[in-house]
Amino acid sequence: MRQLFLAAGLILATVGAARAEEIPDLTGRWTFTAEAVGFTFDKYGVSEETAFRTFESTVDFDRQDGRRVAGHEVDHKVSSGPDPIGIERVVAVIGHDNKSVYMVDENGFRDCVILDADTMSCVYRHTLEHRSDISVGYWKRQK
Repeated sequence: MRQLFLAAGLILATVGAARAEEIPDLTGRWTFTAEAVGFTFDKYGVSEETAFRTFESTVDFDRQDGRRVAGHEVDHKVSSGPDPIGIERVVAVIGHDNKSVYMVDENGFRDCVILDADTMSCVYRHTLEHRSDISVGYWKRQK
């Protein structure tokens, strides 16, 4: 009986180690172009004009511990609309399916799907005191 428990423990440890190895590595520099739509509003909550924008940005993930990832946005260029928000911290967790990535920055959230080792599709949502936006884009890791 003891040998059975020992064998079961070894199998579980092996399966656990294999799953840990499957966690994707997201470290590195990721660039993307996103299509965004949003609107601004005044101090009374009255909505102003809706704006369609395209923006380019770069995120560097410089730390990863298992499913936890940390980095910062290093560049942000907007084709039209208000000035860019600026450089922000970005943190993420990789879902247990090893395909879903959930990110948060200083004022918004991204839900992403890993398409391959160097490509993700991400939807971004955020609301500021005077503006709300949503965008979609493909992220590519730079080599």
